[in-house]
Amino acid sequence: MKCAQCGFENRPDARFCKQCGHALQSPPSGVICPYCGATAKPAARFCPRCGKPLVPPSAPPSLPETQPAMPPLPSSHEPSEISPYTPSPQPPPPPPQPPLSGSASPSSPGLPRWVWIVGGIVLFLCLIVTVIAAVRFLPDLLGGEAEEAPTTTPAPPTTTPAPPTATPTVPPSPTLTNTLTSEMPTATPPMTPSVALPAFAAQVSLVPSAPQVHPDELLTVTVTLFNTGGVALGNLHYELLGWEPAFVPVTDVSTPHDVEVPPDGNDQAVFVLRAVQPGIVELHSNVTFETRTDLPTVESVESPPSVVAVAQ
Repeated sequence: MKCAQCGFENRPDARFCKQCGHALQSPPSGVICPYCGATAKPAARFCPRCGKPLVPPSAPPSLPETQPAMPPLPSSHEPSEISPYTPSPQPPPPPPQPPLSGSASPSSPGLPRWVWIVGGIVLFLCLIVTVIAAVRFLPDLLGGEAEEAPTTTPAPPTTTPAPPTATPTVPPSPTLTNTLTSEMPTATPPMTPSVALPAFAAQVSLVPSAPQVHPDELLTVTVTLFNTGGVALGNLHYELLGWEPAFVPVTDVSTPHDVEVPPDGNDQAVFVLRAVQPGIVELHSNVTFETRTDLPTVESVESPPSVVAVAQ
């Protein structure tokens, strides 16, 4: 479309001239959005492009709020009365306050006068007390030190012991001696009953079913307790040790036996292990038991080690 004012050829749908900004065609009927310039229907209340409220065609569009423009700076040839760079005037200093009663005079700054007076009186009294104390106690201190003399311990008198006096020995009469001996009762020492303390003794043996096994084979271990003492044993507890890492237990490796083993008796526990990897282990067992006495005690006995190999 050609501009009627400057003759510049614009696009057919252009509304304003690209060269001079002149309106190329009459504005369409409707409401023009004052924010984005889009045209809406006359009855529309909000812009279809930006969504902001529209102003009816009869009312002029309100201008967007803008910040107030700063006033122009004064010219250098005409200096203003108040420049923004001129420091603000300082308030006048307050008038000096009159001195309070009892305070020091302006000519002698420092502590109040009554402080000096009280301090002088206290110092004078301290001096008098010091002089009185010196006159009262100093002679006693000096006299006591002068009269003090070293004390000496007198030596004990030496005495000569008198010679012992010989006392005649009168031999006893044989008749009196026999009479006294026959009349005095003969003291018999009390008899101490000999109590034989019961002693316990036990031995533990460990016997494997084979000295060598292969992986996935079973090994049977028999543990036997022999009561070689003079008291019975009870509350037995067997424990198999040293089987790792070549074996894994098939049965429990710690088992109690609620039995009583008499003197010269025995008891057994059997454990089953499975070989899992090659190696050499030292199997041994520990047996804990209780002695059947008036004062029961808990004892434990360990078996000698037994070597078992797991071949490849």
